[in-house]
Amino acid sequence: MILNSPSLPPALQEVLSLLEGEERVSVRSNWTSVAPGRWSLAIDATLSEPATEFMATRTGWRVVVSFVPGGNPVEIYPCASSGPTVTFQHQLHNGEPEGRDPWRTGKPCLDRPEAAFGRDKWTGEPSDIIEKVIWHLSRLLMWIDAAATGQLKHVGDPFEVPPSPKNLSHPVIGFDEAISGFKSWMEMEQRWGSVSFINIPNALGNKVAVTFSDRGGTVVKTSSWGAWAGQAASVQIGVWLRLDTIPVVGPWGLPTTWSELNALIAEQGFDLGEVLHFAGVQVRKRTQKNESATLLLGFPVEERVGNEPSRLHWMAIGAVPLQHRHSKMNGFRPLEANRRMLDRAVAQSHGRLDWMRTMNWTSDQLRRRGPSSEQLGSSRIALLGAGALGGAVAENLLRMGNRDLVILDGERLEVGNLTRHALGLEAVGRNKAVALADALNSSMIDGRTVGHATNFPPSDASVIDALRAANVVVDCTGADDVLRRMADFDWGTEKIFVSLAITWKAEGLLAYTASEVSFPYFDAVERMASMETPSPAPSESTMEGIGCWHPIFPATAEDMRLWAAFGTRVIRKAIESPSRTLSYYRQHEDGQIELVGTNV
Repeated sequence: MILNSPSLPPALQEVLSLLEGEERVSVRSNWTSVAPGRWSLAIDATLSEPATEFMATRTGWRVVVSFVPGGNPVEIYPCASSGPTVTFQHQLHNGEPEGRDPWRTGKPCLDRPEAAFGRDKWTGEPSDIIEKVIWHLSRLLMWIDAAATGQLKHVGDPFEVPPSPKNLSHPVIGFDEAISGFKSWMEMEQRWGSVSFINIPNALGNKVAVTFSDRGGTVVKTSSWGAWAGQAASVQIGVWLRLDTIPVVGPWGLPTTWSELNALIAEQGFDLGEVLHFAGVQVRKRTQKNESATLLLGFPVEERVGNEPSRLHWMAIGAVPLQHRHSKMNGFRPLEANRRMLDRAVAQSHGRLDWMRTMNWTSDQLRRRGPSSEQLGSSRIALLGAGALGGAVAENLLRMGNRDLVILDGERLEVGNLTRHALGLEAVGRNKAVALADALNSSMIDGRTVGHATNFPPSDASVIDALRAANVVVDCTGADDVLRRMADFDWGTEKIFVSLAITWKAEGLLAYTASEVSFPYFDAVERMASMETPSPAPSESTMEGIGCWHPIFPATAEDMRLWAAFGTRVIRKAIESPSRTLSYYRQHEDGQIELVGTNV
């Protein structure tokens, strides 16, 4: 029997008692304090399945319990002396111990996926520390059995790439790989070449891949990022390889050295030495001193386990140790032939790979947190009015997937507008539409919003053409005169029209939709007049500043954001299912929202 330490928390003493009769878990030594508020317990876990090459019958593990607020209460790691040494699916990279820790880094994923949200009710995991330790140990036993039998992944599970050997957060390399581009990659004869990157402004070293070229310099793919990319000044280079499969060290670990990577991709017909020789030549053509290159490794992946591959995924290795024009040669004459020889030799070296975090920032992947409809994403929208309502609606549309937005407004932003507008101090004095477009383009990586400093209707031919090219027109001006002018304007083809108007004191929202060749003005105003909405009273009007009486519309930022959300939903539904409809939403004093009437 293991003696309890007198300073051991009672909960951990209870855990020891509960484990005494456990057949598949045996305690090897007592709890030890590894840091203030953290305790470690050495155990052996026994398979209920036959042992395999990578999983022995008995393996050592360390249970780490933390009483420190904000930390993970229970974690389990492979023991440094007797635990598994390879990386499996659903496990962090199983590297050597960090510092003086007596365990390896390969923590298995034992929590349910819902644990990422931090809500105990959603996970079904116990909250009591004693129950939590026992629960994790039971999950560990299931995990080692699944690892031994190759059952850690199942058909229908989301596909996961192997974990990086180091904990990566930033910087990130973004790439743009849509399902629609997968076929062209697979049919391409070229398997490797050069790639260029640009830095994202003010984004702490994050960058995106822009142009992929073959070894002869012919461009084979160009990624179209947002409007910000046209002003990006910094361009870096790298090399890309399109592999057949992910290069893994069994069962699911990434290679950690150049020689390991070389052996893995040689099995797929690549000569890494030749690739690095090519990369070194490209680096020495550059004028930047000591510029480093990045190696991109691409391979086909499926959305879910068991599906057919549908996209190309890229992983990146940074700081490739290539020879520069000014590199010291360490005993070699500074000749190009020697530099190429040293570049080739990197492939056989035991130098560590500098894995970098990569992410697919194509539109549908970028917006996985809140996916919207494909129709909204592919629509070309013209927005009339860049005030508080229009600004909030425009931001919603962009973040929900619409990248082609044209905005018209002839007014400048005043300081008073800031109480409820999406723009900030830096935009004061600027035209609202132009400033809003700039702000939107800097808020999403794929934003391509264009602002025009003009009221509707425009006189400039290029702006008129931009309006006619749109298939959705959204009015956020709240002005009847704009509705009349929309009816008179020659739109060229059928449009989906949406008019959003906030009622007096932001009590409600009138939302009119139609799909016509011209805007049905009389139908719109008749339907709006049929709704009993509040009218302004002289005693309720206020003015801004001192001078000629000029009343201002009473509404708060809270009101504008609320009705912008409802208005955005109306736009999305109108695009998905066009019809002539007027909806009147009203907010009651208790905060409840009522759909007062719908006139179809």
